[in-house]
Amino acid sequence: MLLYDAITLILSVIAGPLFALSPRGRARLAERYGRWRLPASLTGRPVIWFHGASVGELNGLRPVVERVRKAFPSHAIVISSTSPGGADFAAALGDAAFVLPFDNPVWLRSVLRKLQPQRFVLTETELWPALLKLLAQSGTPIYMVNAVISDYSAPRYRFLRPMLRAVFPQVRKILCVDRKSMQRFLELGASPAAVLLCGNSKYEVHPSISTAGERDQLHARFFGNARPVVVLGSLRPGEERRWFPALAEYVNRLNFVVAPRHKEKFDYFAGRLAEAQITFARWSEDNQTPRTDRAVMLLDAMGVLEKVYSFAALAFVGGTLEDWGGHNPLEPAAYGVAPVVGPHITKIRDVVERLSDADACFRVTSEDDCRKLLERLCHEPTSIAASGARARVVWEEFSGAAERITAVIMEEG
Repeated sequence: MLLYDAITLILSVIAGPLFALSPRGRARLAERYGRWRLPASLTGRPVIWFHGASVGELNGLRPVVERVRKAFPSHAIVISSTSPGGADFAAALGDAAFVLPFDNPVWLRSVLRKLQPQRFVLTETELWPALLKLLAQSGTPIYMVNAVISDYSAPRYRFLRPMLRAVFPQVRKILCVDRKSMQRFLELGASPAAVLLCGNSKYEVHPSISTAGERDQLHARFFGNARPVVVLGSLRPGEERRWFPALAEYVNRLNFVVAPRHKEKFDYFAGRLAEAQITFARWSEDNQTPRTDRAVMLLDAMGVLEKVYSFAALAFVGGTLEDWGGHNPLEPAAYGVAPVVGPHITKIRDVVERLSDADACFRVTSEDDCRKLLERLCHEPTSIAASGARARVVWEEFSGAAERITAVIMEEG
């Protein structure tokens, strides 16, 4: 650890000026050096600390955070992320949210002195050796939830096995998403007593739109006509190359919501729509008086996409046509909307395979596939809706992980 600490200290000192070169890097930069300003509301309250890398991981933690808050109403919930965007998102989930400091005791100790957390919950494989060592030394129980080692990342973790063997004893429980990940954690040196199968709380999607009235009211803010709506959700750069040519052909028969995965890409997708000569409106500028001739809305706002799925007829799940591993297909499925995915599904393979087995999702790999699927929606809307109904059944099957995870955290703490 001495060598690791020396290297991370040097790198963190070098990183500061580099981060400061861009507005995005400067955001919350002081927090990366342990300068957390805790709100007065935390004074005197025991703390439970959650950590997730980014918005996606933190959104997956949401149902666990909500249950822990109910179980420990007097505790303060502090959430950290490795990105400013993640910390901004987490502000609505907890009592305080910050960017995680660089993984070195020099920056971490002040945070631990301030928080003195009673529990630390990290998601997936956010294994920061210095942080975990300091937490273990202070006697803080550590839980890894939604723990997963994908086919893609397995070789890298085997390379890191010597370091991981020193890290794993500090983690009280490793709550895995599937049996394959359980086996891989055991092979890397985790204790059999620590590794449990709990499922993935990111699939614990509970629709925020619960009535037809709410759905219709939101729909009316997007489009002033009754054409079927196709949502391109969590879209990643490059995926528009398959979708936008097909979209341009169907704007007179269907409506489309284009929802980028990250806010930094709102302008990128606006530019790509303009290049494709597709007329569109931006949600941030025009969401109150939709015109009947509107066919394309660029959703340039975070936190709205999940609600938009409520009035979709079909939903593409981004990060699957480009090699990002995929985002959550059960978000549209929870509303009875059939997901559409590309070939890159390493992060969501388990749920996509189950959806495929149930004939409850669609696969696309090319512009022609996208075009054919849109044509099918125009001519066979009942068939598409039936796939969506089956997708909702699959969503129900995946529920329950958050309850199991919360039970372990409560019992073991």
